[in-house]
Amino acid sequence: MALIFCLVMLAKAGIQTDDRRVYTGARNARMQTSEFIRFSKARWLLIGLSLLTFACGNSDAPPASTSSSSTSTPPSTSPPVMPGTRDVLTWPFSQTSIWNQPIGTGAVYVPAGFQPAANVSVDEDWWITTTDSDVVTNVYNPYSWDQRCGSGTEWNSTTYFPASLIIPDAQPPNTPNNASAILQPDGETIQQYEPTTRCVAGG
Repeated sequence: MALIFCLVMLAKAGIQTDDRRVYTGARNARMQTSEFIRFSKARWLLIGLSLLTFACGNSDAPPASTSSSSTSTPPSTSPPVMPGTRDVLTWPFSQTSIWNQPIGTGAVYVPAGFQPAANVSVDEDWWITTTDSDVVTNVYNPYSWDQRCGSGTEWNSTTYFPASLIIPDAQPPNTPNNASAILQPDGETIQQYEPTTRCVAGG
């Protein structure tokens, strides 16, 4: 728009000066009053045209570039590295696991529609680690829910199990679930049982 405006102004100024004559009067002995006025108008018109041309000529000039010696470093998306060595027995999931990542700021929370529970209780779970020195022990199905230890129960499987570890039997009305996770000596295999009871050491 600035360039078009300048061209229009230059064209208009050219039309106005086409029928004007400039008398310098350097060689004339006299200068008429009307000629002097015409000369003054022409001089100011030329000055105005020069300024207008200068302004229009710089209207399309690109802006001066700026440079900065400082550089910005984009934020890192990698999680921070925790000091020390991870103990897989107390920190089972790696640092980059979904279970060790915070909930994103863009998370949307909606009602789950859960109804209040009639009863709320706490279960004690058994996390058991084993080594090659532990005895391979037979595992049997529970005798009943109220009495897990008993004769005549059906054989289920075998697992490494610490010989001295005892898990008490149910004592109605206390009948805990006693869910267990037994890590085998290879450090990778887990055997899970529920309910779990070990009434006699070494048994």
